[in-house]
Amino acid sequence: MINAYHSLRLLSLALVDSGTDKRDLAFSHIQGTLRAIRHGTDYPGLPSLTIRTLALESAGLEPIWQALYRQRFSDAQWEAIDRELTEFDFGPRFLRTLRYERSVLIRQVERGFRIRSRQPFQNPPAWIDLAGLHEAATLTQRYWFSAPKGLRPLTEWPRIDQLETVEAIVDQIPTTDENLIVKLGVQPVSELARQAQTVEIARDLARIAISLERHRLATGTLPGSLSELTPKWLSEIPANVETGHPPRFEKQEEGNGYRLRNLGDQSDGNGPIWQMPLPAPLSPEVASPS
Repeated sequence: MINAYHSLRLLSLALVDSGTDKRDLAFSHIQGTLRAIRHGTDYPGLPSLTIRTLALESAGLEPIWQALYRQRFSDAQWEAIDRELTEFDFGPRFLRTLRYERSVLIRQVERGFRIRSRQPFQNPPAWIDLAGLHEAATLTQRYWFSAPKGLRPLTEWPRIDQLETVEAIVDQIPTTDENLIVKLGVQPVSELARQAQTVEIARDLARIAISLERHRLATGTLPGSLSELTPKWLSEIPANVETGHPPRFEKQEEGNGYRLRNLGDQSDGNGPIWQMPLPAPLSPEVASPS
């Protein structure tokens, strides 16, 4: 499946690079790719979530950034792509996936109980697995699904620091028959959560950049601030999932270029998250809706 999404990415990039005569085909392909990613990975479990995260980052967002860079699409086309991007959920899906993985573990343990009960003298006593299952459930409830100190359930995102904490705890537990279910039940998911958060941030930046491009197509200029994009082009400015703050919008002194940066990003090092080039003159072909 990853290879299939990689092929879709390459074709989208090639169509975006083909010029305005391939504009409608490039738009249709990007829109179709976003739908294929969303529907093709709409299954429970960590494998589907991993593929969705990787595919959206490369096959979905990379061609969109290239199309923004080259100012390829009309307002109506950008509006349609923005609608597709809003259909992707991240944090709540991640929590649902973790709950699904925990339920799978419980079902597997119950199945093991039934099988081994037929040969009770050839297997460890059931209480060993029950103790391990109880410990795994306790750890995941505390560190996967609850806010610090267990005061309330998490609904938006698991906390990466808590994921790392419980993974460190489980890593220190000796691998024995008594602890095997704990090892299996508390899977290392912190890196995937961090990557999914990064993709969500990139998706939100792409939505803001799309709204800026739609503003430019409508008015010929960029807004003075992101607040001018609401409510016509964005219902609200997305906040960074890590910091809780919206990105900074910095217009370049010359032309219509701009930077989008998150709180804490510096101009040195890796530079800004996104920097638009100076645009070409707005042509009637691009400005007109398709």
